[in-house]
Amino acid sequence: MTRTEQPLLSICIPTFNRARYLKKNIDSIVRQPEFQDGSVEIVVSDNVSEDATQALCESYAARFANFRYFRNEKNIRDANFPLALSRGRGVLRRLVNDNRVLYPDALAYMCRVIRAYEDTKPMLFFADGSHTCKEDTGVLPFAAFLEKASFVMTWIGAFSVWDEDCAGIADDTAYCDLGLWQVDKLCRLVEQKSGVVLQHKCLSYLHVAGKMDFVPDMFQVYHDTYFQILSPYRERGKISDALWEHLERDQLYYALTRWAIMWECGGLYSSSGAHSRTELRDKIFAHFHDKPYFDDYVQYYEKAKRAIVWKERIKKYVLNELLDLYSYCHDRP
Repeated sequence: MTRTEQPLLSICIPTFNRARYLKKNIDSIVRQPEFQDGSVEIVVSDNVSEDATQALCESYAARFANFRYFRNEKNIRDANFPLALSRGRGVLRRLVNDNRVLYPDALAYMCRVIRAYEDTKPMLFFADGSHTCKEDTGVLPFAAFLEKASFVMTWIGAFSVWDEDCAGIADDTAYCDLGLWQVDKLCRLVEQKSGVVLQHKCLSYLHVAGKMDFVPDMFQVYHDTYFQILSPYRERGKISDALWEHLERDQLYYALTRWAIMWECGGLYSSSGAHSRTELRDKIFAHFHDKPYFDDYVQYYEKAKRAIVWKERIKKYVLNELLDLYSYCHDRP
């Protein structure tokens, strides 16, 4: 494939002030053969970063014709997701978080998947090794997809869209202000198309989670808004009461709980003072206290908190030991 032809895949990366993580992300892509032969392009859509992002991306753009960098006039927050996709040129366009590192075979795998479904064009959903999705699927209808994907459908990096579905996507910003544009868009597309294929293979890893400088209301976004988006599908009978209960319980145990514990222990957010450390936990307990499994859940929460606290202590200890070893080796004459 020559570079003048349409790329098979656009890796679309919305970013803001993460140059040191973005470099590892980009390096993990540009060294792969599918990028080097032009089958894959990288599109970076920058929300007016104030760090070294612009200089970094311009250096890559000078080296690679299939690396394209765009700098927005202002920070448009989540509206940068559809805008990034609109700037791609690939047959398929996939959002990728700026702090993820792709494994060496990731592009080859995605290109094979695209070629396999290029004629029928169902939605392609890249679960990236999530524990909720145990294997690749055939084409799934709406409800079966929700049951398997569950809260993973909130992940930005799981979302992809075909070129033919990108007309006007930059202006399709519903729910951008509420933080879950990708969930609303995914649901609408799955309903419109022939279903969705869920890809399980782990294609990347998180370079660093870090603490968040912008602190959203996690319960509002990942519970209230999430189920607000799904409500019309329940009303139309596409989501049964049993599936609704499954989704809410799954969201509680496998997403909200970890965030609440990390928040409570000071490991998720910067010390902005915008929220108390127990705010998310308190909202979870208030909402779910009437559920028949609530007493068991409280025990699960405390057990999970102890496990996470010890894990973080061990990580910190190992890191400090490695730093001491480095200092010792570095200071030796």
